[in-house]
Amino acid sequence: MSYYLCWILIAIVHLIFYANFKDDTSFQMVNGSAIIGFRNTIFLVLIFQVLRFPNLKIQHQELVAPSKGGNSDLYGERNQNFLDFASFIIYMAAIATLLFGI
Repeated sequence: MSYYLCWILIAIVHLIFYANFKDDTSFQMVNGSAIIGFRNTIFLVLIFQVLRFPNLKIQHQELVAPSKGGNSDLYGERNQNFLDFASFIIYMAAIATLLFGI
């Protein structure tokens, strides 16, 4: 839990940074502000935690990142299952929604 609190603090700093510089024209790009990612950090940390709790309660183990080939995680220590893939898809959809407004 201490790692999670560190990430929450980082996300709060990102949110403060975003609030202070969101209207700064030096961060403007063709498709919008380059600083928009700082706004999303806290939401993504919270979404990850929300996805992590059911996995811990149901499987009694942490989420793993799906690998390109095979059924094991990136380190080859644990087999992936449907809940891991579903959580990954939900998290990637959240990233796309926050970044692109889909």
